[in-house]
Amino acid sequence: MRCLLAAYGGLASALLLALLAGCTLLYPPRYERVSRLVPRSDLGPDYALGADGTVAYAVAGLRVEVRYVTDRALNALWPQESAQGPHSYNAYTYGDYVDPQAGYVRNRFTVFAVSVYNLGFPKVELQPLQSRLTTNRRGEKLTPYGTTTGSAAHSFESYYRARKGVTGNEDYRFDMRLGQVRTSNYGVGEKIYKGENYSGFIVFDPLAAEVAEVCLHIRDFVLKFNAFDQPLQTLDLDFRFVRHIEQVAHQARAAAWRAPTQVRLQTPSQVRGYAPDDLARAPATIDAFVRSQFDAFNRCGRLQAGQALLGSATIRFVILASGLVESVQLLDSTVDSGPVGDCLVEQVKRWHLRPARPAVADSVAGYQAPPLERDKVVATFVVEFAEVRPD
Repeated sequence: MRCLLAAYGGLASALLLALLAGCTLLYPPRYERVSRLVPRSDLGPDYALGADGTVAYAVAGLRVEVRYVTDRALNALWPQESAQGPHSYNAYTYGDYVDPQAGYVRNRFTVFAVSVYNLGFPKVELQPLQSRLTTNRRGEKLTPYGTTTGSAAHSFESYYRARKGVTGNEDYRFDMRLGQVRTSNYGVGEKIYKGENYSGFIVFDPLAAEVAEVCLHIRDFVLKFNAFDQPLQTLDLDFRFVRHIEQVAHQARAAAWRAPTQVRLQTPSQVRGYAPDDLARAPATIDAFVRSQFDAFNRCGRLQAGQALLGSATIRFVILASGLVESVQLLDSTVDSGPVGDCLVEQVKRWHLRPARPAVADSVAGYQAPPLERDKVVATFVVEFAEVRPD
């Protein structure tokens, strides 16, 4: 009888150890895993690398910029939609939902932001669905996602319709996701005329874990059209990237209560390169526009576990004559959160200010010269997240 009890006790101990080990397998430690694609430095003399991970192809009259967009940056574009756990409805990511089998947030897609600046051609056109993404895995070639069913081999509509439930909430999330895609993806048939620019996302399936290098092939970029608006001269471009994966164990921290914060301008904006008679680029006008974006900035300040953070951020951005933002740089930040800084930068990239007022040349002998084009200006502002204490 004692032998049976001893054997039973040993069996129970073994089962307990197995269960504990099983718990570790079922619920692995949580990780923060970030996949980045960094441009290669040996692309050739027509390519230039930017500090923010942008790679640009530039020749006379044309500039094409490509930047890999991380999930963190995509979540920063839609912070509220990305903070709903398994019910997050960011069209491009899983939001903050941690896969219980992996222990980290998986990548839903591979997203590139592509911008075209037409500086000298009558009109050009990038055909996003002609793009391809190849990897270092032999023979692997990924095709881009279209928006609607039937527009491409893969489409966002088909992808999310296959995953949609039958409730009203599921219908709402489906419609919101397609709305994000329609406004953010690179549009098909978008012709860019001289002096204009256009930007959008080109999206592929997520990369396999073993992928170390990729190449984005932009095919049949139209440089010239004939009299019937058919392509006359095309160009093929390759953008090569090396993959880096950062994986750090998540350190759980006790959630301490913090008073709400409110963003505000710390100092007046500094603006370089604007003409004194151009009120659209005057520092007071820039300040007014920045204040109009405070609601979005306040949402950025609450990205860290839903809590408000303190600190300030200095941001410099370049404004084109059209009012679009050409580039954004986070010069300094005392906010203890990388996602908050990324969110601020992504918000500024989407701004569209009033067009600059054209400068009028002096008239000579009754002849009125045509308006001169304003150049782009550089603006720098400092925002502060300060506590709002109850009265």
